[in-house]
Amino acid sequence: MKNKVRTPLFIGIFAGLSLSVMAQPNVIVVMTDDQGYPEISAHGNPVLQTPNLDRLHSQSVRLSDYHVSPMCTPTRGQLLTGLDAARNGAVNVSSGRALLRPENPTMANYFADAGYSTGVFGKWHLGANYPYRPQDRGFQESVWYPSSSIPSVPAYWGNDYFDDVYMHNGKEKQFKGYCADVFFDEARAIYRKALVEASLPASVRKVVQESLAELSK
Repeated sequence: MKNKVRTPLFIGIFAGLSLSVMAQPNVIVVMTDDQGYPEISAHGNPVLQTPNLDRLHSQSVRLSDYHVSPMCTPTRGQLLTGLDAARNGAVNVSSGRALLRPENPTMANYFADAGYSTGVFGKWHLGANYPYRPQDRGFQESVWYPSSSIPSVPAYWGNDYFDDVYMHNGKEKQFKGYCADVFFDEARAIYRKALVEASLPASVRKVVQESLAELSK
């Protein structure tokens, strides 16, 4: 059986990629920010026209009985942990109440334990310092920005959605292009890298992974 890449992704895009000879599924989660369930035409909205989201809807698994908070951070925290916001700690969007309790494992931890490699791209807003950052919560690859929006006080000065500086695996890095394009491009890049690695013999794959880890330091 051929090697297959298994992937979960958050725009937030959450991605998990793993190499395995088992026929495990790839998993990509695309979460739009502050968008309600009825706000796409595929869900019956009589005014909004959302053809691209409708096409994604038709090609995706749909969670039709998923209960969330009416705010962004608690919703992401609940998706990541499977716990109500009052239990996972991320109950608000400010005032120190947007932090997931470190003792609670996240979706990324579970995927990693199952042999996936994981990534998150875009909005995080669940803590910008240790031990709350994406790299502290099970995500092996991350491109994200601090706080609730790109032009915010904790963000890099001058960020305006185009050619911005984001956090890449714990270090500031400038990216070219519009923010959403950057996040999707980065998600696709790690997927392509995993595909290449999956085609290599295990001994060669290990050397490549170790070399990439050294280069990213």
